[in-house]
Amino acid sequence: KKKKMSNLMNKDLINRIDNYPNPHAIDTKKVTKVNWESYTDTADNEITYVEREKMEAINDVLDQPKEIVETIKKEAKTYIEIFDKVLRKINNPNPIEQVLYALHAVIKEDNMFAKEYVNVLKEKFDIEAYEALEMHLTNNQMNIKRLIFSILGTMYKVASDEGVKEMKPTEAHIRYVLTEIESLMLKLRKAFDSTNKRETLLPLRMAVHLMMQMLSDEEPRRIYYEIHARAKEPKNFEQLIYFLDRYDSDMQLTYEMIYCIWLLSFNKRFAQLFYVDKVSDMKTFSLLHFILKNTNTEKVIRITISLFRNLVTSESAKLLTCLVRLGVPKTLDNFAHGSFQDEDIMTEVNKLVEELEEYIEQISSFDEYRQEVVSNRLCWTPVHKSEKFWRENIKKFAEGDYILIRMLTAMLVAAAADAADVSEEALPEDASLPTMESLNVPEITTTLDPTVIGIACHDIGQFVSFHPRGKKILEKFGTKFLIYQLMEHPSDTVRRAALGCTQKMLLQRHGDQFFF
Repeated sequence: KKKKMSNLMNKDLINRIDNYPNPHAIDTKKVTKVNWESYTDTADNEITYVEREKMEAINDVLDQPKEIVETIKKEAKTYIEIFDKVLRKINNPNPIEQVLYALHAVIKEDNMFAKEYVNVLKEKFDIEAYEALEMHLTNNQMNIKRLIFSILGTMYKVASDEGVKEMKPTEAHIRYVLTEIESLMLKLRKAFDSTNKRETLLPLRMAVHLMMQMLSDEEPRRIYYEIHARAKEPKNFEQLIYFLDRYDSDMQLTYEMIYCIWLLSFNKRFAQLFYVDKVSDMKTFSLLHFILKNTNTEKVIRITISLFRNLVTSESAKLLTCLVRLGVPKTLDNFAHGSFQDEDIMTEVNKLVEELEEYIEQISSFDEYRQEVVSNRLCWTPVHKSEKFWRENIKKFAEGDYILIRMLTAMLVAAAADAADVSEEALPEDASLPTMESLNVPEITTTLDPTVIGIACHDIGQFVSFHPRGKKILEKFGTKFLIYQLMEHPSDTVRRAALGCTQKMLLQRHGDQFFF
């Protein structure tokens, strides 16, 4: 059954989720006055005397942003032409920084000035406003890079929100900026372990924030996918996960990084790479689930759940299995007992719960579970941790004199036989360990993986939790004493699973009640 991706992209949703002040304020103390006279006396005569006077007027109010805005707006066209000329002709960082600072101040005060900036340059010179800004993206001075990132972000937002066609950046520009962001993040990743963590935080915030603004449109997402698909260096997506794992205490940055991944998930081809590349070790989803469980920041909770919903509705069985195995349904159930100021969070939670339950129901037939046990090829399919499966099917385990329980026990017998370190010394004198013959099941001739043994222990624990006579049945087959023995198994996986099973035997649950 095909479904459309949830959270269809629209401006209202993006604005609602992204409704917070830009935390990346510009450091005005680093912007210094410029001796503009020196740029009129050169052989190249980089600016005219009239242009020098206009820029000296900015010099006079450099520490007063409102005055800068008023000065520029009085002669907007003149200043736009001067700014573009300085950016194109002068390479000295001080005048570049002052021009960018002035442009940033006026665009921040009035976003629509960005539209005027683009229009004036297009109409008078037939040039793209983005070109001059591109020229300085590789500048190593952080304040210059920061100013350009902030200006570009505002321009992209105006172009998207207002639907201004003439402001739409070219594909070449988008590709160039995304590549520059990728290059910056790669440098930060390589430098992370050898520098102070705080030194990488500011440029990382800049890069992620601009990426977030760019990816709000479909075209940059498409181009990003193309860059990602053929990149030889570590991909931006992997870099996002890398930094997400290391800055998970910075909730604003965490939110923006997950927001970027959420935006990328609207590109179906990228969504496929997302789960195909990462489900094998579950690292990405384990990290996202960890953040979801441990944060109280509502916008982080909402965007993470929205990301899961997008990917779930991309029809990835592997992803659904992964979320179930990680315990996402349990986390969502805990949310149901909480309260949120954002009422829409529970709407998203309930929808994801429905989608996960529908999947679990589809693959949770008792016949499929029986086939897993009979084949001795247990794997972490959702049925093993699904309370609904055990509650609804617990009576079926009585079939064939509890043949499935006997076969699970046989797996443990094989595990004990394969492990020389497992002894019988700790067992009660009257304990009788089962054998393949006493269990009346076929001999297991292959060595079982510790994961299979761990799942067998887990399922026996589930059986004793949900069956009213579970403990007595395990005693009848000798399973209980075998579990005790496996707590000394050399494999950590088996020992942990045996311990978990023992705890369930000591704390037996019937339905929704527990008994000692």
